[in-house]
Amino acid sequence: MTSKKFDDITYQRDFESGQLAAIRCKHSSDCPFRLTDRRAAWQKGFRDATYENPTNTPIAAPENALGHILAIRNKFLTQ
Repeated sequence: MTSKKFDDITYQRDFESGQLAAIRCKHSSDCPFRLTDRRAAWQKGFRDATYENPTNTPIAAPENALGHILAIRNKFLTQ
């Protein structure tokens, strides 16, 4: 019988942390975990977010500075 070191909530949080790192254009080697199970969950999340964004461009929310810059740039280019 194997014992679980962490519960599913911990792994879900690590998975989501990996997704967030990919969205923020971090590198896969930036994983903060050294324990194998937690590192695997983080890397799965990282890969999931990376492959969900096939253009590999950062997702820019309009409320942040990059989003505002992209919106202004698009306005100039369309005129």
